[in-house]
Amino acid sequence: VSGSDREESDRTGELILRGINVSIGHSRGNVGGADFVVYSHAIDDSNPELLEAAFLGIPTFSRSEYMGILMEEYSRRIGVSGSHGKSTTTALIDHIFSCLASAPTTISGADLPIGEPFRIGGRDLLIYEACEYKDSFLDFSPSVAVALNLELDHTDYFADIESLKASFLQSLNGAADLAIINGDDPNLTAIRDSISCRTVSFGGAEGNDYCYSITSFKEVGFEFTVSRFGSIIGNFELNIPGVFNVLNATAAIATAVECGLDIELISDVISRCIMTMPITPPR
Repeated sequence: VSGSDREESDRTGELILRGINVSIGHSRGNVGGADFVVYSHAIDDSNPELLEAAFLGIPTFSRSEYMGILMEEYSRRIGVSGSHGKSTTTALIDHIFSCLASAPTTISGADLPIGEPFRIGGRDLLIYEACEYKDSFLDFSPSVAVALNLELDHTDYFADIESLKASFLQSLNGAADLAIINGDDPNLTAIRDSISCRTVSFGGAEGNDYCYSITSFKEVGFEFTVSRFGSIIGNFELNIPGVFNVLNATAAIATAVECGLDIELISDVISRCIMTMPITPPR
């Protein structure tokens, strides 16, 4: 494995220490000898390494295409999408499953509490952040698809909110078993009836399948209950600031319960979340 980036960073330094050949700056010479090239959607078609790969006849894959190929090796796949909150919720789901189930493999967009944006685990479960930019998440094949919110974003690619809604709907329809959506979000609720797989909702408003209610405010964080189909299933303590993170935690709880994990154990694990969790503020 080799790679390049436009500038040095702590991450490129860590890769070099692990023996990875990292070039600073993009150049045609970086590609020679590669069996295939994986590129970020942040890279445009004029990138010299993509041009060299095309000249040499080397196959190229976007990051999302390559992830889509890799995830076929995993028995279950939980993908977390949304306009914001993906990294936090991915970390919460990773925290729950790594404590209570067989070690997951996790790919996040920000560092997990273990200090890296990934966890290398087994092939039973893959937890990943599913970004919508340039329809990346359409390359994925989730067993369970979690959608946190849907707002107009990435307007260099999406023309309007309707095109984003259509993209999210296609992504959620790709879930093999279950879609878990924020029932407080009007854009997600607008497409719920068109989702082809079984769907459950979460949120703070009455009528959600999983409904949270904050019972007290802590110095840092909250205590709250979660109801499932109208009946309280557990009391929870979250040591992370921001009411929006109670919503993220409820999404993670709903995911864990729907995947068969014990609610009392989930409650205990949530209370032990640490402050180094990646926290994505609302925009």
